[in-house]
Amino acid sequence: MTRTMSANHVVETPTLIDGWSASDTAHFEAFIAACALVAHADGWVTEEERLSASARVRGLNATAVFGVELCLVAFDAAINRFDEDAEVATARAERAILKLARQPGPAHLVVEAACRVASADGGYDGAERDAILDICQLLNVDPVPCGIVTPDGRR
Repeated sequence: MTRTMSANHVVETPTLIDGWSASDTAHFEAFIAACALVAHADGWVTEEERLSASARVRGLNATAVFGVELCLVAFDAAINRFDEDAEVATARAERAILKLARQPGPAHLVVEAACRVASADGGYDGAERDAILDICQLLNVDPVPCGIVTPDGRR
């Protein structure tokens, strides 16, 4: 939040960092959904993966906008939803991500965040790559700059 004084009162305006808006719940929900979708791509998240992904989430610019604790609590809740029912959690995550399909700036940031979470363990495995490709498709984002496909479409 940015605070400014105006006529003897404080006016708070939402913080905007790199295209993320703290007041936009669609940005927050898509960010968390994409991070959880990638973290859970192989079907489960071990405690080590959860800690690594949480550390990666903590370091993203979006976390500074939305708040570290809120992001980590929401990320853990999303992972728990995947643990309870992956099919329902996937559908919920995809709906959240789709809300940014017509917002190119935030859409690219969601893909970037997903890529950073996927690389938390040193690289992309096949399931993480597929999850990122799905996110790119949902958001109409070119996956080539992510390094998960070549310009000729090979993985």
